[in-house]
Amino acid sequence: MRPDQRLVRDLRGKAETPRRRLDGAMRQAALKLMRVTTPVRRLVSRHTRELLREYYRRGLLSTRIADREVDDRFVEMTSGERAL
Repeated sequence: MRPDQRLVRDLRGKAETPRRRLDGAMRQAALKLMRVTTPVRRLVSRHTRELLREYYRRGLLSTRIADREVDDRFVEMTSGERAL
């Protein structure tokens, strides 16, 4: 069995012992594999608003990205609200 196949088998297995016995290189490979294959990675994409505006300017996005003007407002809480 190839090392990468063994690694995937050990990571998928229910027993903790094979994972605990991974050497340093295999642990690094396991971390890299887990980062690349995380289910959330397929769902999340991170783009700054400026990058999205550039995509719009280039015609890669059909929807214009809105400009925002942030106005922070602070609300004074009652003592009961603070306690909660």
